[in-house]
Amino acid sequence: MKIIRKKDIEIKNREDGRIVVYYPSFDIPDGTKQIGFITVDTPRGCKEDKHKHPVSTEIFYHLTPGKIKVNDKIHLIEAGDIVVLEPGDEHKQIADEEIKIIALRIPFSLDKEYVEDKENGNC
Repeated sequence: MKIIRKKDIEIKNREDGRIVVYYPSFDIPDGTKQIGFITVDTPRGCKEDKHKHPVSTEIFYHLTPGKIKVNDKIHLIEAGDIVVLEPGDEHKQIADEEIKIIALRIPFSLDKEYVEDKENGNC
């Protein structure tokens, strides 16, 4: 698991008024045939069921601030931050407020496995 903080990345102001942020690049596993793009809107108060993806890496781009629990540690995420989840990372979103993310799943797979959790999800 890795968090890339937007505040730690150089922001480029272009002469035409655009603001460009170059995030670090990621290697894509050899043999990857599909990448899945997913948008997720998690309503306020929702606690997602803890789960993992045994095959897929997930990359979340946060459009809004949020909270995510990964491998039993809670992380506060700001808008513009990226969360990289490696295969097997146990995770769930905790929405004290609405959370909006764009996710990439590499390779694309429906490999979600639920993990026992003393704090069951409610959405």
